[in-house]
Amino acid sequence: MSKSVRLLILFALALVLLWGLFAVLTDPAGVFGDPLMDWWAYDMTVDPQGAKVRYVAKHPEYDSFILGSGGSYDTAALGGALDASFYDLGFEAAPETLCDTARWILEDRAVKYLLLDLRFSDAAPKAQQGRPDRRVSDESAFAFYGRALLHGPKDGLLKLKRAFTHSVLVPYWCQYVPETGSIYGGRRDARPIPPLEIYLAREENAAFTQDAEPVSLTEIDALARAVGEIRALCDRHGTTLITVVGPVHESELAKYSEEDRLAVLNALAEQTELWDFSSGAVSREARYFYDPAHCRKAVSDLVLARILQGEDPFGGALGRYLPQGGPVTALFAPDYVIRDVALPILEYHHLTTGVPENDMTVSQTAFRDQLAGLLALGYTPVDIWQLRDFATKGAPLPEKPILVTLDDGYESNYELALPVLEALGCKSRPALSPWQTTAITSMRSRVWTRIPSARAFCPARASRTRTTPRF
Repeated sequence: MSKSVRLLILFALALVLLWGLFAVLTDPAGVFGDPLMDWWAYDMTVDPQGAKVRYVAKHPEYDSFILGSGGSYDTAALGGALDASFYDLGFEAAPETLCDTARWILEDRAVKYLLLDLRFSDAAPKAQQGRPDRRVSDESAFAFYGRALLHGPKDGLLKLKRAFTHSVLVPYWCQYVPETGSIYGGRRDARPIPPLEIYLAREENAAFTQDAEPVSLTEIDALARAVGEIRALCDRHGTTLITVVGPVHESELAKYSEEDRLAVLNALAEQTELWDFSSGAVSREARYFYDPAHCRKAVSDLVLARILQGEDPFGGALGRYLPQGGPVTALFAPDYVIRDVALPILEYHHLTTGVPENDMTVSQTAFRDQLAGLLALGYTPVDIWQLRDFATKGAPLPEKPILVTLDDGYESNYELALPVLEALGCKSRPALSPWQTTAITSMRSRVWTRIPSARAFCPARASRTRTTPRF
Protein backbone atom coordinates (compact mmCIF):
# COMPACT_ATOMS: atom_id res chain seq x y z
CA MET A 1 0.00 0.00 0.00
CA SER A 2 1.46 3.30 -1.06
CA LYS A 3 2.14 6.11 1.36
CA SER A 4 -0.45 8.35 -0.29
CA VAL A 5 -3.15 5.70 0.16
CA ARG A 6 -2.23 5.24 3.81
CA LEU A 7 -2.39 8.99 4.35
CA LEU A 8 -5.76 9.11 2.63
CA ILE A 9 -7.10 6.34 4.90
CA LEU A 10 -5.74 8.07 7.99
CA PHE A 11 -7.30 11.33 6.87
CA ALA A 12 -10.66 9.62 6.35
CA LEU A 13 -10.45 7.99 9.78
CA ALA A 14 -9.60 11.34 11.35
CA LEU A 15 -12.63 12.92 9.68
CA VAL A 16 -14.85 10.12 10.98
CA LEU A 17 -13.46 10.54 14.50
CA LEU A 18 -13.93 14.32 14.38
CA TRP A 19 -17.45 13.84 13.01
CA GLY A 20 -18.30 11.49 15.87
CA LEU A 21 -16.62 13.66 18.51
CA PHE A 22 -18.52 16.73 17.34
CA ALA A 23 -21.80 14.78 17.38
CA VAL A 24 -21.15 13.57 20.95
CA LEU A 25 -20.10 16.96 22.30
CA THR A 26 -22.93 18.99 20.75
CA ASP A 27 -25.46 16.15 21.27
CA PRO A 28 -28.56 17.93 19.87
CA ALA A 29 -31.05 15.42 21.33
CA GLY A 30 -29.29 14.50 24.56
CA VAL A 31 -28.50 10.98 23.33
CA PHE A 32 -25.07 11.02 24.96
CA GLY A 33 -26.13 12.97 28.07
CA ASP A 34 -25.35 16.41 26.58
CA PRO A 35 -21.88 16.47 28.21
CA LEU A 36 -20.68 19.81 26.85
CA MET A 37 -23.70 22.14 26.89
CA ASP A 38 -26.13 20.47 29.32
CA TRP A 39 -28.92 22.26 27.43
CA TRP A 40 -31.89 19.97 28.02
CA ALA A 41 -34.47 22.64 27.15
CA TYR A 42 -33.15 22.48 23.60
CA ASP A 43 -32.78 18.68 23.56
CA MET A 44 -36.39 18.17 24.65
CA THR A 45 -37.64 20.55 21.98
CA VAL A 46 -35.77 18.60 19.31
CA ASP A 47 -36.76 15.16 20.63
CA PRO A 48 -39.21 15.33 23.57
CA GLN A 49 -39.95 11.63 23.54
CA GLY A 50 -36.35 10.51 23.80
CA ALA A 51 -34.75 13.42 25.68
CA LYS A 52 -37.27 13.36 28.53
CA VAL A 53 -36.62 9.66 29.15
CA ARG A 54 -32.87 10.25 29.10
CA TYR A 55 -33.19 13.18 31.52
CA VAL A 56 -35.27 11.12 33.96
CA ALA A 57 -32.77 8.27 33.75
CA LYS A 58 -30.12 10.67 35.10
CA HIS A 59 -32.36 11.92 37.93
CA PRO A 60 -33.51 9.25 40.38
CA GLU A 61 -35.17 11.80 42.68
CA TYR A 62 -38.47 11.70 40.73
CA ASP A 63 -40.93 9.12 42.07
CA SER A 64 -44.17 10.01 40.23
CA PHE A 65 -44.87 10.76 36.57
CA ILE A 66 -47.32 12.21 34.07
CA LEU A 67 -47.73 10.38 30.77
CA GLY A 68 -49.75 11.62 27.80
CA SER A 69 -50.00 14.68 25.62
CA GLY A 70 -51.50 17.37 27.87
CA GLY A 71 -48.39 18.98 29.34
CA SER A 72 -50.03 21.72 31.45
CA TYR A 73 -49.98 20.33 34.98
CA ASP A 74 -48.19 22.08 37.83
CA THR A 75 -45.83 19.30 38.92
CA ALA A 76 -44.72 21.11 42.09
CA ALA A 77 -48.29 21.67 43.29
CA LEU A 78 -49.31 18.14 42.35
CA GLY A 79 -46.33 16.71 44.19
CA GLY A 80 -47.06 18.84 47.24
CA ALA A 81 -50.67 17.67 47.38
CA LEU A 82 -49.71 13.98 47.10
CA ASP A 83 -46.35 14.05 48.92
CA ALA A 84 -44.50 12.99 45.78
CA SER A 85 -41.91 14.29 43.33
CA PHE A 86 -43.62 14.52 39.92
CA TYR A 87 -42.08 14.72 36.45
CA ASP A 88 -44.04 15.34 33.25
CA LEU A 89 -43.03 12.68 30.71
CA GLY A 90 -45.78 13.83 28.37
CA PHE A 91 -45.29 13.75 24.60
CA GLU A 92 -47.26 12.90 21.46
CA ALA A 93 -46.87 9.18 20.85
CA ALA A 94 -48.67 6.05 19.75
CA PRO A 95 -50.45 4.07 22.50
CA GLU A 96 -47.83 1.31 22.35
CA THR A 97 -45.05 3.82 23.07
CA LEU A 98 -46.95 5.20 26.07
CA CYS A 99 -47.24 1.64 27.39
CA ASP A 100 -43.53 0.92 26.77
CA THR A 101 -42.57 4.14 28.56
CA ALA A 102 -44.77 3.26 31.54
CA ARG A 103 -43.24 -0.22 31.68
CA TRP A 104 -39.71 1.17 31.69
CA ILE A 105 -40.29 3.73 34.42
CA LEU A 106 -42.20 1.29 36.65
CA GLU A 107 -39.40 -1.26 36.36
CA ASP A 108 -36.66 1.35 36.71
CA ARG A 109 -37.71 2.64 40.16
CA ALA A 110 -40.43 2.63 42.80
CA VAL A 111 -43.21 4.87 41.49
CA LYS A 112 -45.89 6.31 43.78
CA TYR A 113 -48.26 7.81 41.22
CA LEU A 114 -48.75 7.66 37.46
CA LEU A 115 -51.09 10.25 35.97
CA LEU A 116 -52.20 9.15 32.50
CA ASP A 117 -53.37 12.27 30.66
CA LEU A 118 -55.27 11.30 27.52
CA ARG A 119 -57.16 13.01 24.71
CA PHE A 120 -59.47 11.64 22.01
CA SER A 121 -56.62 12.30 19.58
CA ASP A 122 -54.70 9.44 21.25
CA ALA A 123 -57.12 7.06 19.47
CA ALA A 124 -56.28 8.59 16.08
CA PRO A 125 -53.26 7.80 13.90
CA LYS A 126 -50.50 10.27 14.76
CA ALA A 127 -46.90 11.08 14.09
CA GLN A 128 -44.61 10.68 17.08
CA GLN A 129 -42.58 13.55 18.54
CA GLY A 130 -39.04 12.33 17.97
CA ARG A 131 -37.95 8.71 18.42
CA PRO A 132 -38.21 6.48 21.49
CA ASP A 133 -35.10 6.13 23.60
CA ARG A 134 -33.53 2.68 23.47
CA ARG A 135 -34.67 2.13 27.06
CA VAL A 136 -38.26 1.97 25.88
CA SER A 137 -37.75 0.33 22.48
CA ASP A 138 -36.22 -2.84 21.08
CA GLU A 139 -33.70 -0.94 18.94
CA SER A 140 -30.15 -2.20 19.33
CA ALA A 141 -27.50 0.01 20.91
CA PHE A 142 -25.51 -0.07 17.64
CA ALA A 143 -28.45 1.19 15.57
CA PHE A 144 -29.52 3.74 18.17
CA TYR A 145 -26.14 5.39 18.69
CA GLY A 146 -25.18 4.96 15.04
CA ARG A 147 -28.20 6.96 13.96
CA ALA A 148 -27.33 9.69 16.47
CA LEU A 149 -23.74 9.88 15.21
CA LEU A 150 -24.86 9.99 11.59
CA HIS A 151 -27.21 12.95 12.01
CA GLY A 152 -25.46 14.62 14.94
CA PRO A 153 -23.07 17.09 13.23
CA LYS A 154 -25.72 18.76 11.08
CA ASP A 155 -28.11 19.21 14.01
CA GLY A 156 -25.17 20.04 16.28
CA LEU A 157 -24.23 23.03 14.15
CA LEU A 158 -27.77 24.39 14.51
CA LYS A 159 -27.60 23.89 18.26
CA LEU A 160 -24.31 25.78 18.48
CA LYS A 161 -25.68 28.59 16.34
CA ARG A 162 -28.68 29.02 18.57
CA ALA A 163 -26.59 28.77 21.72
CA PHE A 164 -24.39 31.65 20.61
CA THR A 165 -27.21 33.85 19.31
CA HIS A 166 -29.47 33.68 22.39
CA SER A 167 -28.61 34.88 25.85
CA VAL A 168 -31.27 32.82 27.68
CA LEU A 169 -31.60 29.07 28.02
CA VAL A 170 -35.35 29.07 27.35
CA PRO A 171 -35.79 31.27 24.24
CA TYR A 172 -39.11 31.46 22.41
CA TRP A 173 -38.56 28.28 20.39
CA CYS A 174 -37.79 26.05 23.39
CA GLN A 175 -40.94 24.24 24.45
CA TYR A 176 -40.11 22.47 27.73
CA VAL A 177 -38.79 23.18 31.21
CA PRO A 178 -36.19 20.44 31.83
CA GLU A 179 -36.57 20.29 35.62
CA THR A 180 -40.30 19.51 35.39
CA GLY A 181 -40.79 18.24 31.84
CA SER A 182 -43.77 20.59 31.51
CA ILE A 183 -44.49 22.75 28.50
CA TYR A 184 -42.94 26.17 28.94
CA GLY A 185 -45.93 28.52 29.04
CA GLY A 186 -44.35 31.57 30.64
CA ARG A 187 -44.80 33.96 27.73
CA ARG A 188 -48.25 32.68 26.82
CA ASP A 189 -49.44 32.82 30.43
CA ALA A 190 -48.11 36.35 30.90
CA ARG A 191 -49.86 37.72 27.83
CA PRO A 192 -53.08 39.58 28.70
CA ILE A 193 -56.31 37.79 27.77
CA PRO A 194 -58.61 40.26 25.93
CA PRO A 195 -62.34 40.04 25.17
CA LEU A 196 -63.30 36.95 23.19
CA GLU A 197 -63.66 38.62 19.81
CA ILE A 198 -60.16 40.11 20.07
CA TYR A 199 -58.71 36.82 21.32
CA LEU A 200 -60.16 34.92 18.36
CA ALA A 201 -58.93 37.57 15.92
CA ARG A 202 -55.29 36.90 16.83
CA GLU A 203 -53.44 35.08 14.07
CA GLU A 204 -52.16 32.36 16.40
CA ASN A 205 -55.74 31.58 17.50
CA ALA A 206 -57.17 31.02 14.03
CA ALA A 207 -57.60 27.29 14.74
CA PHE A 208 -60.47 28.01 17.13
CA THR A 209 -62.69 29.28 14.30
CA GLN A 210 -61.52 27.18 11.36
CA ASP A 211 -63.74 24.43 10.01
CA ALA A 212 -62.62 21.13 11.52
CA GLU A 213 -61.48 18.34 9.21
CA PRO A 214 -63.17 15.06 10.28
CA VAL A 215 -60.81 12.58 11.95
CA SER A 216 -61.63 8.89 12.38
CA LEU A 217 -60.58 7.32 15.68
CA THR A 218 -59.25 4.08 14.26
CA GLU A 219 -56.89 3.25 17.14
CA ILE A 220 -59.48 2.84 19.90
CA ASP A 221 -58.62 -0.83 20.47
CA ALA A 222 -54.88 -0.08 20.55
CA LEU A 223 -55.42 2.70 23.09
CA ALA A 224 -57.61 0.48 25.26
CA ARG A 225 -55.01 -2.32 25.18
CA ALA A 226 -52.24 0.09 26.18
CA VAL A 227 -54.28 1.52 29.07
CA GLY A 228 -55.16 -2.00 30.20
CA GLU A 229 -51.49 -3.00 30.24
CA ILE A 230 -50.55 0.16 32.12
CA ARG A 231 -53.31 -0.57 34.65
CA ALA A 232 -51.95 -4.10 35.16
CA LEU A 233 -48.37 -2.82 35.49
CA CYS A 234 -49.40 -0.27 38.12
CA ASP A 235 -51.29 -2.93 40.09
CA ARG A 236 -48.26 -5.21 39.96
CA HIS A 237 -45.86 -2.53 41.20
CA GLY A 238 -48.16 -0.96 43.81
CA THR A 239 -48.47 2.32 41.89
CA THR A 240 -51.58 4.49 42.05
CA LEU A 241 -52.92 5.16 38.54
CA ILE A 242 -54.93 8.32 37.84
CA THR A 243 -56.46 8.33 34.36
CA VAL A 244 -57.78 11.59 32.91
CA VAL A 245 -59.40 12.45 29.60
CA GLY A 246 -58.44 16.10 29.64
CA PRO A 247 -60.28 19.24 28.52
CA VAL A 248 -60.20 20.32 24.88
CA HIS A 249 -62.02 23.12 23.09
CA GLU A 250 -65.25 22.40 21.25
CA SER A 251 -63.48 23.06 17.92
CA GLU A 252 -61.21 20.10 18.71
CA LEU A 253 -64.18 17.94 19.70
CA ALA A 254 -65.84 18.74 16.38
CA LYS A 255 -63.18 16.69 14.57
CA TYR A 256 -64.53 13.46 16.01
CA SER A 257 -67.96 11.90 15.72
CA GLU A 258 -70.02 11.52 18.88
CA GLU A 259 -70.09 7.76 18.28
CA ASP A 260 -66.28 7.59 18.22
CA ARG A 261 -65.93 9.72 21.33
CA LEU A 262 -68.40 7.58 23.24
CA ALA A 263 -66.61 4.44 22.03
CA VAL A 264 -63.30 5.78 23.39
CA LEU A 265 -64.79 6.48 26.82
CA ASN A 266 -66.37 3.02 27.00
CA ALA A 267 -63.16 1.32 25.89
CA LEU A 268 -61.18 3.16 28.57
CA ALA A 269 -63.79 2.54 31.28
CA GLU A 270 -63.55 -1.18 30.61
CA GLN A 271 -59.87 -1.02 31.61
CA THR A 272 -59.79 1.41 34.53
CA GLU A 273 -61.67 4.09 36.41
CA LEU A 274 -61.17 7.52 34.91
CA TRP A 275 -62.06 11.21 35.02
CA ASP A 276 -63.76 12.73 31.98
CA PHE A 277 -63.15 16.47 31.48
CA SER A 278 -63.24 16.27 27.70
CA SER A 279 -66.43 18.26 27.11
CA GLY A 280 -67.13 20.17 30.32
CA ALA A 281 -67.99 23.82 30.79
CA VAL A 282 -64.53 25.11 29.84
CA SER A 283 -64.74 23.50 26.39
CA ARG A 284 -67.09 26.25 25.26
CA GLU A 285 -64.68 29.12 25.96
CA ALA A 286 -61.57 29.52 23.77
CA ARG A 287 -59.74 31.70 26.29
CA TYR A 288 -59.33 28.69 28.59
CA PHE A 289 -56.97 27.19 25.97
CA TYR A 290 -53.58 27.87 24.38
CA ASP A 291 -54.84 26.07 21.29
CA PRO A 292 -57.88 23.82 20.71
CA ALA A 293 -56.10 20.73 22.04
CA HIS A 294 -54.20 22.20 25.03
CA CYS A 295 -55.81 23.93 28.01
CA ARG A 296 -54.14 26.60 30.08
CA LYS A 297 -52.29 25.70 33.27
CA ALA A 298 -55.04 27.34 35.33
CA VAL A 299 -57.56 24.86 33.88
CA SER A 300 -55.25 21.95 34.70
CA ASP A 301 -55.16 23.26 38.28
CA LEU A 302 -58.97 23.12 38.34
CA VAL A 303 -58.88 19.56 37.00
CA LEU A 304 -56.55 18.47 39.79
CA ALA A 305 -58.64 20.29 42.40
CA ARG A 306 -61.68 18.34 41.22
CA ILE A 307 -59.84 15.01 41.35
CA LEU A 308 -57.96 15.48 44.61
CA GLN A 309 -60.34 17.57 46.68
CA GLY A 310 -63.72 17.38 44.98
CA GLU A 311 -63.77 21.13 44.30
CA ASP A 312 -65.56 22.29 41.16
CA PRO A 313 -66.10 26.06 40.72
CA PHE A 314 -68.46 25.22 37.85
CA GLY A 315 -70.90 23.47 40.15
CA GLY A 316 -70.24 19.99 38.77
CA ALA A 317 -69.95 21.11 35.14
CA LEU A 318 -66.15 20.85 34.92
CA GLY A 319 -65.98 17.07 34.59
CA ARG A 320 -67.22 13.72 35.87
CA TYR A 321 -65.94 10.51 37.41
CA LEU A 322 -66.45 7.25 35.48
CA PRO A 323 -66.11 4.00 37.46
CA GLN A 324 -64.39 1.01 35.92
CA GLY A 325 -66.71 -1.30 34.03
CA GLY A 326 -69.06 1.34 32.64
CA PRO A 327 -71.10 1.46 30.58
CA VAL A 328 -70.84 5.10 29.53
CA THR A 329 -74.22 5.82 27.99
CA ALA A 330 -73.82 9.48 27.03
CA LEU A 331 -71.21 12.15 26.45
CA PHE A 332 -70.72 14.74 29.16
CA ALA A 333 -72.85 17.76 28.24
CA PRO A 334 -73.51 19.85 31.36
CA ASP A 335 -76.11 22.60 31.35
CA TYR A 336 -73.86 25.51 32.22
CA VAL A 337 -73.79 29.17 31.25
CA ILE A 338 -70.44 30.98 31.04
CA ARG A 339 -70.86 34.55 32.27
CA ASP A 340 -68.62 37.50 31.48
CA VAL A 341 -67.87 40.47 33.69
CA ALA A 342 -65.58 43.45 33.24
CA LEU A 343 -63.61 43.37 36.49
CA PRO A 344 -60.61 45.64 37.21
CA ILE A 345 -58.18 43.96 39.63
CA LEU A 346 -56.01 46.16 41.86
CA GLU A 347 -52.94 44.13 42.82
CA TYR A 348 -51.10 45.54 45.84
CA HIS A 349 -48.10 44.03 47.60
CA HIS A 350 -46.22 45.93 50.31
CA LEU A 351 -47.32 49.13 52.10
CA THR A 352 -45.21 51.68 53.96
CA THR A 353 -45.74 54.82 56.03
CA GLY A 354 -42.77 56.49 54.37
CA VAL A 355 -41.53 56.91 50.82
CA PRO A 356 -41.97 53.73 48.70
CA GLU A 357 -38.64 52.06 47.95
CA ASN A 358 -39.70 50.38 44.69
CA ASP A 359 -42.60 49.87 42.27
CA MET A 360 -43.98 46.99 44.38
CA THR A 361 -44.55 49.27 47.41
CA VAL A 362 -47.18 51.94 47.95
CA SER A 363 -47.60 54.35 50.82
CA GLN A 364 -50.54 53.91 53.16
CA THR A 365 -51.74 57.39 52.24
CA ALA A 366 -51.71 56.63 48.51
CA PHE A 367 -53.45 53.31 49.19
CA ARG A 368 -56.24 55.13 51.07
CA ASP A 369 -56.55 57.87 48.45
CA GLN A 370 -56.71 55.40 45.55
CA LEU A 371 -59.45 53.30 47.11
CA ALA A 372 -61.41 56.33 48.26
CA GLY A 373 -61.21 57.79 44.76
CA LEU A 374 -62.54 54.59 43.21
CA LEU A 375 -65.39 54.48 45.70
CA ALA A 376 -66.24 58.08 44.82
CA LEU A 377 -66.39 57.06 41.15
CA GLY A 378 -69.01 54.42 41.96
CA TYR A 379 -66.84 51.30 42.11
CA THR A 380 -67.69 48.62 44.68
CA PRO A 381 -65.04 46.16 45.99
CA VAL A 382 -66.15 42.51 45.83
CA ASP A 383 -64.56 39.31 47.14
CA ILE A 384 -63.75 35.96 45.59
CA TRP A 385 -66.90 34.31 46.93
CA GLN A 386 -69.12 36.89 45.26
CA LEU A 387 -67.34 36.21 41.96
CA ARG A 388 -67.79 32.46 42.44
CA ASP A 389 -71.51 32.87 43.09
CA PHE A 390 -71.80 35.11 40.03
CA ALA A 391 -70.06 32.54 37.83
CA THR A 392 -71.80 29.42 39.17
CA LYS A 393 -75.23 30.68 40.23
CA GLY A 394 -75.73 33.92 38.35
CA ALA A 395 -75.79 35.93 41.59
CA PRO A 396 -75.76 39.66 40.76
CA LEU A 397 -72.66 41.82 41.12
CA PRO A 398 -72.56 45.56 41.73
CA GLU A 399 -72.75 47.75 38.66
CA LYS A 400 -69.04 48.64 38.77
CA PRO A 401 -67.22 45.84 40.66
CA ILE A 402 -63.50 45.82 41.45
CA LEU A 403 -61.29 43.25 43.17
CA VAL A 404 -58.54 44.40 45.55
CA THR A 405 -55.73 41.88 46.16
CA LEU A 406 -52.85 41.99 48.65
CA ASP A 407 -50.13 39.64 47.42
CA ASP A 408 -47.08 37.97 48.95
CA GLY A 409 -48.11 38.05 52.63
CA TYR A 410 -46.32 41.15 53.87
CA GLU A 411 -47.00 42.07 57.50
CA SER A 412 -47.89 45.55 56.28
CA ASN A 413 -51.05 44.00 54.81
CA TYR A 414 -52.27 43.61 58.40
CA GLU A 415 -50.67 46.64 60.02
CA LEU A 416 -51.32 49.25 57.31
CA ALA A 417 -53.81 47.95 54.75
CA LEU A 418 -56.40 46.44 57.08
CA PRO A 419 -57.19 49.70 58.94
CA VAL A 420 -57.80 51.44 55.60
CA LEU A 421 -60.02 48.61 54.37
CA GLU A 422 -62.02 48.70 57.61
CA ALA A 423 -62.45 52.47 57.52
CA LEU A 424 -63.65 52.45 53.90
CA GLY A 425 -65.71 49.26 54.20
CA CYS A 426 -63.71 47.53 51.43
CA LYS A 427 -63.30 43.82 50.92
CA SER A 428 -59.98 42.41 49.76
CA ARG A 429 -58.09 39.21 49.03
CA PRO A 430 -54.80 38.65 50.87
CA ALA A 431 -52.28 36.04 49.78
CA LEU A 432 -49.92 34.21 52.12
CA SER A 433 -46.59 33.48 50.50
CA PRO A 434 -43.97 30.88 51.43
CA TRP A 435 -41.23 33.38 50.58
CA GLN A 436 -42.16 35.83 53.37
CA THR A 437 -41.59 33.48 56.32
CA THR A 438 -41.66 36.18 59.02
CA ALA A 439 -44.85 37.65 57.63
CA ILE A 440 -46.33 34.15 57.32
CA THR A 441 -45.92 33.57 61.07
CA SER A 442 -47.43 36.94 61.87
CA MET A 443 -50.32 36.64 59.43
CA ARG A 444 -51.20 33.14 60.57
CA SER A 445 -51.12 33.84 64.28
CA ARG A 446 -52.44 37.41 64.43
CA VAL A 447 -54.61 37.94 61.40
CA TRP A 448 -56.33 34.61 60.96
CA THR A 449 -56.50 33.43 64.58
CA ARG A 450 -56.82 36.50 66.77
CA ILE A 451 -58.42 39.19 64.63
CA PRO A 452 -62.02 38.43 63.58
CA SER A 453 -62.24 41.69 61.66
CA ALA A 454 -59.42 40.57 59.35
CA ARG A 455 -61.37 37.48 58.39
CA ALA A 456 -64.48 39.57 57.85
CA PHE A 457 -62.82 42.04 55.52
CA CYS A 458 -60.54 39.46 53.86
CA PRO A 459 -62.89 36.48 53.44
CA ALA A 460 -61.01 34.69 50.67
CA ARG A 461 -58.10 33.17 52.54
CA ALA A 462 -55.24 32.43 50.17
CA SER A 463 -53.58 29.04 49.94
CA ARG A 464 -50.05 29.69 48.69
CA THR A 465 -48.38 28.27 51.78
CA ARG A 466 -46.18 25.28 52.47
CA THR A 467 -48.84 23.57 54.58
CA THR A 468 -51.93 24.23 52.48
CA PRO A 469 -52.24 22.56 49.05
CA ARG A 470 -52.68 24.94 46.19
CA PHE A 471 -55.87 23.19 45.14
